[in-house]
Amino acid sequence: IRPASIGIVVDTSGSMSWKLAAAEAALQHFVRTLNPSDQVFLIAFSDHGFLLQDFTDPAGLNRAIELLHASGRTALYDAVVQGLQKVERGRWPKKALLVMTDGMDNASSNSLNDAIQAARRGGVLIYTIGIGTTGVSAAMGPMIPMFGGGGIRFGGGFRHHMGGSEDERVDAPTLRSLSDETGATTFIINPRVSDLSGLDSHFQSISAELREQYTVRYASAGGDRPHQIRVAGLRPGIDRKSVV
Repeated sequence: IRPASIGIVVDTSGSMSWKLAAAEAALQHFVRTLNPSDQVFLIAFSDHGFLLQDFTDPAGLNRAIELLHASGRTALYDAVVQGLQKVERGRWPKKALLVMTDGMDNASSNSLNDAIQAARRGGVLIYTIGIGTTGVSAAMGPMIPMFGGGGIRFGGGFRHHMGGSEDERVDAPTLRSLSDETGATTFIINPRVSDLSGLDSHFQSISAELREQYTVRYASAGGDRPHQIRVAGLRPGIDRKSVV
């Protein structure tokens, strides 16, 4: 099983104050799914990103996770770009970023598109975990009933729970854009629900994807204009995808 270089970027802005316990629990669940040979770092962000733990093995993250505390605004896109720059210096060819946030950016100098383009240039997958209970959008795609607590699962890996006040809202469309545009997935959890069994399953899927996906790089001699590229698998069951 090939190891991966993985960055974890965690929102510690003021809007996450009552959600941090759920975020910490989710991080502990994620760490348990990793390959012991993976190298991983942790960035916490509010107005700015802070490197709480440089590249280490998964077991080395536990102490850094305990240092998380909430205050300030949310510079999500800046933190994603910072995380991308860091993970690109990782040891292993397969690289990914896990971003845990409510998605409400209000302090970045970078834009959502800046973050997506930076991930594409580096070939980095951005998996997003949304922490919140409201913000359903009709643009998210088909809804599939999900287990327990009035949950809803969206096409593409979304989970959502209805109800809650305005301060519980999560910007799911933004998180889906970060993940979908880089070939990864998004999962939204209700921080008021203690059962994280569904999240465990999702983290297991992320870990499996990191070992099973291939990254194809193509250098074009036709200039910097967009090119339509189609990658086709020859074996049955292999996904085919066209990208620009």
